[in-house]
Amino acid sequence: MSDNDTQTPGDITPEPPDEQVINDSTSIAEQAFVGDHPLITIIDGTRQQFSNYMSQDADQTNYLEIFYDQLAHSYQVLEERHDLVRSQDMKESLATTYDQFVDLLGTLISEYLGIGIVDLEEGTMSPSDSTYVLTRIYEYFILQARRNFKVAIATSVNAAIRLNRSINSDNYFEHLQELLEDYSPLITNIMPMDFLNFTGDRELIELYANGRIGGNFLLRYSPKLYQNQDFVVELINYITAHQNLGSDFDSRFKDTAPDVQEPMTDQPPELADEGDNENG
Repeated sequence: MSDNDTQTPGDITPEPPDEQVINDSTSIAEQAFVGDHPLITIIDGTRQQFSNYMSQDADQTNYLEIFYDQLAHSYQVLEERHDLVRSQDMKESLATTYDQFVDLLGTLISEYLGIGIVDLEEGTMSPSDSTYVLTRIYEYFILQARRNFKVAIATSVNAAIRLNRSINSDNYFEHLQELLEDYSPLITNIMPMDFLNFTGDRELIELYANGRIGGNFLLRYSPKLYQNQDFVVELINYITAHQNLGSDFDSRFKDTAPDVQEPMTDQPPELADEGDNENG
């Protein structure tokens, strides 16, 4: 390089390290954590899911299940190694990987959901409890986000419609659009425990009731209706299909109701119970 050439820190290319050094230090975590999904893929995928849980094309891969499965398999592989010194180094690396991943999940849950996990924050949570609580929060709030908001909002909106005697077939959709404005960007007219009850998640209700987790997730957990018009259409179809029309709606409503574009499998608890009673 000539004296006139300038070089920024980002341009500096270090001398290639000795291959043995790579094997013994920089890549030990990658060697220890084995499986079809590299650790960086799991981490990046999990981060993306927390920031994009309402999108129609949101990634539904269960990265936590993959992480825990591959971690267990990685320990099993090490048990079969004959190089005891090397195996011990890798076990320590796996323990560090586990701690860092749990810390990441705790941070994401706090930042995106406003939920605190008491024992995790105090450092007194066992690995088995940590796995259960983190997985339950992740699967419910992130992987099931669209289902949660659809059922909770539909239950709340339909209750409001039943109480409003001025709504009829002519103004139904106008009132419905107005009601949906109360649910975006944040839901302010449903309490967190009501939200959980509407969606029927008894495990999370128990975690809250026992004080193992806390925080008003509805201060950050958002259906983002303003960003997801496809979900708004899906939500309107769902609400309409589950609305108990009663005698106040005349036959003209049937001509104005939108076509339901998917099977109504995510019934609010009260409606599901009614259906079971009819079938029984």
